[in-house]
Parts: sequence; structure tokens; C-alpha cells
Amino acid sequence: MFGIKVGALRKSSGMTLKDLSAESQVSVSMLSEIERGNRQPTIDVACRIAKALGTSLSQLVDEKPSLTRLVIRAEDQPVLVDPKSGIRRISLSPVSGQGNLEFLRFELPPKAASGSFPPHEPGTVEYASVLKGEVIVRLEDEQYHLHEGDCIYYKGDCAHGFENPANKIACLHVIINRSSSSY
Repeated sequence: MFGIKVGALRKSSGMTLKDLSAESQVSVSMLSEIERGNRQPTIDVACRIAKALGTSLSQLVDEKPSLTRLVIRAEDQPVLVDPKSGIRRISLSPVSGQGNLEFLRFELPPKAASGSFPPHEPGTVEYASVLKGEVIVRLEDEQYHLHEGDCIYYKGDCAHGFENPANKIACLHVIINRSSSSY
């Protein structure tokens, strides 16, 4: 579904593959493979594509739920698995296009790193809490080594990423508060 949504949004916004490639720094051939469903992007690449299209990754991955939906069963939570790192990104909140909050769970295999996510729009903030294991949160040139139960708050308008330095799985909850629902 990700590739289909990328292609539809790209076309509806009047962008060519070359335009999207220039804006996202993802090759035309990779974008073509993704749109055809022949290739699964890494989370980093998917984030760059979403930003280039002026939307969020969740809006490209998630289905649009009814605004009256209050329960999202585990089997209905949209999951994006990074084919390179094995990191699982699970959307715990519905994306309705109305609101600026996003609630995510990241499951990081042993020694996995997310790479660098592109900055969000100015004014975006993130809150993260380590549920299990330990996680290094990288914010541009700084890093914070967090352990189970530790939390961090930071401005999301900088390059950032997560890394599991341990030999066991780590789990992190992240809340993103965007300044604008358009991104």
C-alpha cells in the first residue's frame, strides 16, 4: 500500500518521479520500484519520501480510520518494518488528518540503528520513553543513552534517530506533536 499511496500522492500533486527524486534525495529507479511495490524502503527513505510529498509517514502507511473509532486492535495497527535494520515502527494512534499528535512504538532488534530521520517541520516536538532495554537517541551531533523507564523530550525539527546498543530487543514509545497537521 505504501508504494501505491506514494504514486497516487505524487501524481495528484503534479510531481514527476524526477521531481520527487530531487526533493527526497532518493533515486528515480528506487522510487519507481517502491511505487510498483517491488521494493520496501527503509524507514529513513520512507520518511524522506513523505517529507518531499508534504505529508507524514503515518499518513502514507496508515489507513484512514473513522473519526469515531476508539479501539485499534493489535492486529490492525499499521506496522512498517525496515528491511535493512529490522526495526518495527508501529502506529498506535489513528491518522485522520485532523490533529497534530502521533503515537508510535519502535521495536529495535539487538544492535539495530534507524539511521537519521529528516527534520520535521519547525515547531514539532517529540517525547520518547524507553519501555524495554536501552536506546541511544541521536539528535544532530548529540546523543543520549537512555535505559528502561527513561524519557526524553526534544525539538523534532533536527535530524534524529534511534539505536539499540545492547544484545537484546529494545522498545521505545514516541509521541510526535506537530505544529501543523499538514505535515
